[in-house]
Amino acid sequence: MLRYAIAYSINDPVGKNVAEKLVERGGSISYCGKAISCYNINGIMLGGFNEDTINFDFLDETPDENADFIIVVSKHQSTSNTKTLSVHHTGNVSDALYGGKPKQLSYVNPAITKQIFRNYYKNSLELKEYAFTLEATHHGPTSLIKPLLFIEIGSTEKEWNDIKAINSLAQTIIDTISNVDIDYDCIPSIGIGSTHYPKKFTEMELNDKYCFGHIISKHYADYLDFDLLKQCVEKSNPRIKAAIIEKKGIKSEIRKRIDSIIRELGLEIIYV
Repeated sequence: MLRYAIAYSINDPVGKNVAEKLVERGGSISYCGKAISCYNINGIMLGGFNEDTINFDFLDETPDENADFIIVVSKHQSTSNTKTLSVHHTGNVSDALYGGKPKQLSYVNPAITKQIFRNYYKNSLELKEYAFTLEATHHGPTSLIKPLLFIEIGSTEKEWNDIKAINSLAQTIIDTISNVDIDYDCIPSIGIGSTHYPKKFTEMELNDKYCFGHIISKHYADYLDFDLLKQCVEKSNPRIKAAIIEKKGIKSEIRKRIDSIIRELGLEIIYV
């Protein structure tokens, strides 16, 4: 049976606010190794740590070393300060400026991500002032063996403390951990191209048969080599079957090189 763990930074307002809501709905104090705070939420361990979430390189061991999948709750920040509800995987396509290691991607489970993303959308329908989106893969941690995702609220202090948004995210986690039956009837895919907030991939995740693992924005397409694309495929369970490429914004010579590697890895290529 699928087992989740939930992690947050005690210095992160979204993490703290969501943790409080989860504990209010039924949680008992527990012990999670190095965690500053630890609760058992209906058998799921919720750990709060002093480190910034991008440096959570210890999550294989805590809050639950027996967990199959880790949900990291975090604030979202952007230069535009757009009201945002987002989900993304972690990894560094080039340098490791914000945690993790250079040119290293995390492990992912696209089917679980799709289910969590759809739950989040369902629970945020009334928050019409927020942009709801997948994000391209970015920042740490990158070295964990367990698959994980970040689920976020952004982008300013006002949104980080918005009770409606907090309730939406907390309910998403409750819905997720209450239903451990994952629908694997989707096509695990990587996304290449688009912006950091990939509109087409977001729509496909919500409405189509594809479920996304790593998404590499057009701004980092030039960094994609055989090793990185192989990581995109092999660090996914279920294994990636398709590469969905938004051609707009990727130079022809770069796209041809990427296409050649993807074919060598045995993936179907779908252009959007």
